[in-house]
Amino acid sequence: MWPSIAPALSGTEVFAHNGVPASTDDSQIRVDPSAAYNPATKEIFLSWQEQDSLQLYSGVFAQKFDASGNRMWTDTGLVIVPLQSNDAEIFERTVQVGDGAFVFWIDEQLTMDGTIQAVKLDGKSNLLCQQFGVATAIGEKASPWADIAGNGLTAIAFEDYRNGNSDIYIQNVNQDCSLGKLTRSGHQVHK
Repeated sequence: MWPSIAPALSGTEVFAHNGVPASTDDSQIRVDPSAAYNPATKEIFLSWQEQDSLQLYSGVFAQKFDASGNRMWTDTGLVIVPLQSNDAEIFERTVQVGDGAFVFWIDEQLTMDGTIQAVKLDGKSNLLCQQFGVATAIGEKASPWADIAGNGLTAIAFEDYRNGNSDIYIQNVNQDCSLGKLTRSGHQVHK
Protein backbone atom coordinates (compact mmCIF):
# COMPACT_ATOMS: atom_id res chain seq x y z
CA MET A 1 0.00 0.00 0.00
CA TRP A 2 1.34 3.44 -0.86
CA PRO A 3 0.99 6.54 1.25
CA SER A 4 -1.96 8.86 1.09
CA ILE A 5 -1.62 12.41 -0.19
CA ALA A 6 -1.26 15.02 2.57
CA PRO A 7 0.18 18.38 1.43
CA ALA A 8 1.31 20.91 4.00
CA LEU A 9 1.76 24.67 3.84
CA SER A 10 4.11 26.17 6.40
CA GLY A 11 4.06 22.89 8.32
CA THR A 12 0.29 22.96 8.86
CA GLU A 13 -1.73 19.92 7.81
CA VAL A 14 -4.21 20.81 5.10
CA PHE A 15 -5.68 17.36 4.48
CA ALA A 16 -7.04 15.06 7.18
CA HIS A 17 -4.44 13.77 9.65
CA ASN A 18 -2.43 10.91 8.06
CA GLY A 19 -3.68 11.87 4.61
CA VAL A 20 -6.65 10.98 2.44
CA PRO A 21 -6.87 7.67 0.56
CA ALA A 22 -7.30 8.01 -3.20
CA SER A 23 -9.93 5.28 -3.14
CA THR A 24 -12.12 3.77 -0.44
CA ASP A 25 -12.33 0.40 -2.26
CA ASP A 26 -10.53 -1.93 0.17
CA SER A 27 -11.01 -4.93 -2.14
CA GLN A 28 -8.45 -3.61 -4.66
CA ILE A 29 -4.72 -2.82 -4.55
CA ARG A 30 -3.25 0.48 -5.75
CA VAL A 31 0.40 0.76 -6.86
CA ASP A 32 2.77 3.13 -8.68
CA PRO A 33 1.08 6.46 -7.95
CA SER A 34 1.97 9.67 -9.77
CA ALA A 35 0.75 13.07 -8.58
CA ALA A 36 0.71 16.54 -10.13
CA TYR A 37 -0.15 19.80 -8.39
CA ASN A 38 -2.04 22.78 -9.78
CA PRO A 39 -0.64 25.77 -7.84
CA ALA A 40 -3.39 28.11 -9.09
CA THR A 41 -6.21 26.04 -7.58
CA LYS A 42 -4.19 24.03 -5.01
CA GLU A 43 -5.68 20.84 -6.49
CA ILE A 44 -3.81 17.56 -6.79
CA PHE A 45 -4.26 15.11 -9.65
CA LEU A 46 -3.25 11.51 -9.01
CA SER A 47 -3.09 8.43 -11.25
CA TRP A 48 -2.16 4.87 -10.34
CA GLN A 49 -2.26 1.23 -11.38
CA GLU A 50 -5.32 -0.46 -9.87
CA GLN A 51 -5.07 -4.23 -9.30
CA ASP A 52 -7.47 -6.89 -8.12
CA SER A 53 -6.72 -8.54 -4.77
CA LEU A 54 -4.78 -11.39 -6.46
CA GLN A 55 -2.84 -8.96 -8.69
CA LEU A 56 -3.98 -10.80 -11.83
CA TYR A 57 -5.90 -7.88 -13.34
CA SER A 58 -4.77 -4.30 -13.71
CA GLY A 59 -6.13 -0.99 -14.92
CA VAL A 60 -5.52 2.75 -14.78
CA PHE A 61 -7.41 4.96 -12.30
CA ALA A 62 -7.21 8.64 -11.37
CA GLN A 63 -8.40 10.96 -8.63
CA LYS A 64 -8.54 14.70 -8.04
CA PHE A 65 -8.29 16.27 -4.60
CA ASP A 66 -9.47 19.81 -3.91
CA ALA A 67 -7.46 22.24 -1.76
CA SER A 68 -8.98 20.75 1.42
CA GLY A 69 -8.21 17.13 0.50
CA ASN A 70 -11.69 16.09 -0.59
CA ARG A 71 -11.91 13.38 -3.27
CA MET A 72 -13.56 14.98 -6.29
CA TRP A 73 -13.85 12.03 -8.73
CA THR A 74 -15.99 9.63 -6.65
CA ASP A 75 -14.82 7.74 -3.58
CA THR A 76 -13.19 5.04 -5.69
CA GLY A 77 -11.64 7.26 -8.38
CA LEU A 78 -12.09 7.64 -12.10
CA VAL A 79 -11.68 4.48 -14.20
CA ILE A 80 -9.49 5.30 -17.21
CA VAL A 81 -8.73 1.68 -18.19
CA PRO A 82 -10.89 -0.96 -16.46
CA LEU A 83 -9.27 -3.97 -14.82
CA GLN A 84 -8.19 -6.51 -17.43
CA SER A 85 -6.03 -9.64 -17.52
CA ASN A 86 -4.55 -9.55 -21.01
CA ASP A 87 -2.29 -6.51 -20.45
CA ALA A 88 -0.47 -4.86 -17.57
CA GLU A 89 -1.14 -1.15 -17.25
CA ILE A 90 2.03 0.08 -15.55
CA PHE A 91 4.15 3.15 -14.72
CA GLU A 92 1.39 5.76 -14.67
CA ARG A 93 2.62 9.35 -14.93
CA THR A 94 0.52 12.48 -14.33
CA VAL A 95 1.18 15.97 -15.69
CA GLN A 96 -1.06 18.89 -14.70
CA VAL A 97 -2.22 20.93 -17.72
CA GLY A 98 -4.92 23.61 -17.94
CA ASP A 99 -7.52 22.81 -15.30
CA GLY A 100 -6.89 19.06 -15.63
CA ALA A 101 -4.12 16.59 -16.42
CA PHE A 102 -2.51 14.28 -18.91
CA VAL A 103 -2.22 10.68 -17.68
CA PHE A 104 0.40 8.48 -19.37
CA TRP A 105 1.04 4.75 -18.86
CA ILE A 106 2.72 1.74 -20.43
CA ASP A 107 0.30 -0.81 -21.88
CA GLU A 108 2.43 -3.95 -21.57
CA GLN A 109 1.59 -7.26 -23.24
CA LEU A 110 2.39 -10.70 -21.76
CA THR A 111 5.54 -10.69 -23.94
CA MET A 112 6.70 -7.54 -22.05
CA ASP A 113 6.44 -5.56 -25.30
CA GLY A 114 4.30 -2.50 -24.97
CA THR A 115 3.23 0.94 -26.05
CA ILE A 116 2.80 4.21 -24.19
CA GLN A 117 -0.79 5.41 -24.01
CA ALA A 118 -2.38 8.60 -22.68
CA VAL A 119 -5.60 10.48 -22.02
CA LYS A 120 -6.26 14.12 -21.23
CA LEU A 121 -8.80 14.97 -18.52
CA ASP A 122 -10.35 18.28 -17.58
CA GLY A 123 -10.89 19.31 -13.96
CA LYS A 124 -14.34 17.69 -13.91
CA SER A 125 -13.00 14.25 -15.01
CA ASN A 126 -14.23 14.60 -18.59
CA LEU A 127 -12.04 13.05 -21.27
CA LEU A 128 -10.80 15.89 -23.45
CA CYS A 129 -8.90 13.34 -25.56
CA GLN A 130 -9.84 9.68 -25.72
CA GLN A 131 -7.02 7.18 -25.16
CA PHE A 132 -4.29 7.74 -27.74
CA GLY A 133 -0.90 6.22 -28.50
CA VAL A 134 2.16 8.28 -27.61
CA ALA A 135 4.82 5.67 -28.44
CA THR A 136 3.33 2.87 -30.52
CA ALA A 137 6.46 1.15 -31.87
CA ILE A 138 6.33 -2.30 -30.29
CA GLY A 139 9.10 -3.00 -27.81
CA GLU A 140 9.73 -3.25 -24.10
CA LYS A 141 9.35 0.15 -22.43
CA ALA A 142 10.41 1.28 -18.97
CA SER A 143 11.25 4.22 -16.70
CA PRO A 144 8.88 6.87 -18.10
CA TRP A 145 9.25 10.46 -16.92
CA ALA A 146 6.79 13.21 -17.90
CA ASP A 147 6.64 16.95 -17.28
CA ILE A 148 6.07 20.33 -18.89
CA ALA A 149 8.98 21.44 -21.09
CA GLY A 150 10.34 24.98 -21.07
CA ASN A 151 8.26 25.83 -24.16
CA GLY A 152 5.03 24.81 -22.40
CA LEU A 153 4.60 21.50 -24.19
CA THR A 154 4.13 18.27 -22.31
CA ALA A 155 7.00 15.84 -22.84
CA ILE A 156 7.49 12.21 -21.90
CA ALA A 157 10.87 10.48 -21.93
CA PHE A 158 11.24 6.72 -21.60
CA GLU A 159 13.54 3.74 -22.00
CA ASP A 160 12.76 1.68 -25.10
CA TYR A 161 14.16 -1.66 -26.31
CA ARG A 162 12.57 -1.69 -29.79
CA ASN A 163 16.04 -1.95 -31.41
CA GLY A 164 17.23 -4.71 -29.08
CA ASN A 165 19.20 -2.38 -26.80
CA SER A 166 18.13 0.16 -24.25
CA ASP A 167 17.61 3.55 -25.92
CA ILE A 168 16.11 6.76 -24.54
CA TYR A 169 13.24 8.33 -26.46
CA ILE A 170 11.32 11.53 -25.86
CA GLN A 171 7.96 12.59 -27.28
CA ASN A 172 6.26 15.95 -26.99
CA VAL A 173 2.48 16.04 -26.74
CA ASN A 174 0.54 19.12 -27.81
CA GLN A 175 -2.41 20.49 -25.82
CA ASP A 176 -4.80 19.03 -28.43
CA CYS A 177 -3.26 15.56 -27.83
CA SER A 178 -1.49 15.50 -31.17
CA LEU A 179 2.13 14.44 -31.15
CA GLY A 180 4.69 17.09 -31.99
CA LYS A 181 7.64 16.67 -34.33
CA LEU A 182 10.92 18.50 -34.47
CA THR A 183 12.58 19.57 -37.69
CA ARG A 184 16.34 19.23 -38.16
CA SER A 185 16.70 22.79 -36.91
CA GLY A 186 14.89 21.86 -33.68
CA HIS A 187 11.69 23.79 -34.34
CA GLN A 188 8.35 22.20 -33.66
CA VAL A 189 6.11 21.33 -36.59
CA HIS A 190 2.41 21.28 -35.72
CA LYS A 191 0.29 18.63 -37.40
